[in-house]
This record gives sequence, structure tokens and C-alpha cells, in this order.
Amino acid sequence: MHILITNDDGYVATGLQMLKKVLQMHGHHVTFVAPENNCSGQSHSITLGPLRVRRIHVAGADGYVVWGTPADCVRVACSDYLTETFDLLISGINDGFNLGTDTFVSGTVGAAREAAMRRLPSIALSANPGDQWDAIVQTVSRHLPDWIQEAMVSPGELLNINIPTNGGTHWAWSQLSSNPPQQRIDVRENSDTGEWLRFTYEVNPTDESLNTDRSMVNQGVISVTRLPLPGLQQSLKHRLESTKLPRLGAAGLS
Repeated sequence: MHILITNDDGYVATGLQMLKKVLQMHGHHVTFVAPENNCSGQSHSITLGPLRVRRIHVAGADGYVVWGTPADCVRVACSDYLTETFDLLISGINDGFNLGTDTFVSGTVGAAREAAMRRLPSIALSANPGDQWDAIVQTVSRHLPDWIQEAMVSPGELLNINIPTNGGTHWAWSQLSSNPPQQRIDVRENSDTGEWLRFTYEVNPTDESLNTDRSMVNQGVISVTRLPLPGLQQSLKHRLESTKLPRLGAAGLS
């Protein structure tokens, strides 16, 4: 397969480089189109003016650096500027979870959503690796064929995948957590330029249902959530109601 990869942490980020290596190990042709700078929290924003793009070759893969947002990167990749066509997009591996309401502000998810809008099968892949990138890479390599197969089922949706710090024991389908984070503000006064505000967010894990993405990750399970585009929820509901999902046993999927 010819797989397009991008992220919101920037083209030199460890997660993108690790993803590229795993895909190449599985025999896929990889092209990356990624932001020049860190674009975390930019959601599905796009640049209305001209975009600067530079072509580079890194570690056996051709790629493009874009002075824009993650969604811009997908726009460039799917435009006439590139003469290539892609079978799948994977956005990540993001350094940090994208769970619940995080998906509405995540640049990682925004890029995958842009691809899904173009009916390109897409995956948003996130983890909280700490210093355990090796465990994350092993997990991605082990489950990648299953995730690709699931992503190809419906190009109008995206898979949002979150991997626990230790790599997780197995993966399971989850629902998006609707538990809102509690916002706190640290105010730092500056009489010359006004006040600087620093926002922090916390989520109470005891408020979570057992089948939400956040709850599963807290239990050490890899969460996989289908995120349909607006207007496609009914078709997804119909398909889920007519599909017998595998049961989750003590050792994983059965």
C-alpha cells in the first residue's frame, strides 16, 4: 500500500519517524507531508493564504515539509501539487493522548478528519510514550494489519486509536468519552503587557463509563473509536446494529 503519514508535532518528531519505520518494515510505500512546526491543538484549522512547501528525503522516504497546519498537509497531499495517489492516511504517532473531547481540538485528529472528508481511509494514532517508545512501536507493529483492515471498511470515517504508556495488552472498540475536563487558570500579572493566563485541564476518571476511550486507556487497554463525519452517524449506527462485534474476554478479543 502507498500510505500517507502526517502529524501535528512537526516533521522531526519522534512519533512520525517511528511510524515511518514501522510501515516500511511491513513493506508499505511511505510518503510524509508534515508541518514544519509543532501544531498541537490546531484542530481542523487551515491556512487561507499561500502555503510554503519544501520537498525533502529522510531515512528512505520522500516527504514534504509544509509551513501550515496538519489539515493543510493533507490538502497539499491530496491536491494536484502531488502526482501521487494514496491508499490510506495515518496521522501520528502523537506524543500524548487524544481522548474524548480532546478530539475536537487535536491537530492529529484534524488531519485524519480532512482525509476522511476526501474519502481517504484514515487513522489518528496517539500514545503517551514517556520513555517507552520501544513498547509503543512494538504495539503498532503487532496490530497494524488489523487497524488498516478496519480503516479500509469505511473511507467516510476515521479510526481514533490511543495506546497506553506500556503499549497495552490488547485493543478493543470504545466510545468517545463525553466527560468534560475541569479547567483551571493560573494568572500571572504583568502590568506592562497585561495578564498572562495558563490553562490546565483535569478529568475525574471515576466519572467514566467502562467502555469509553479514556476508561480503557486507564485500564491499560488500547482504545479504538470510530469517528464518523457529520451526516454519517445514522449509516454507522445501522451498520453497527447489523454487525455482531467480537466479545472482549480476559485475554483480549475473542
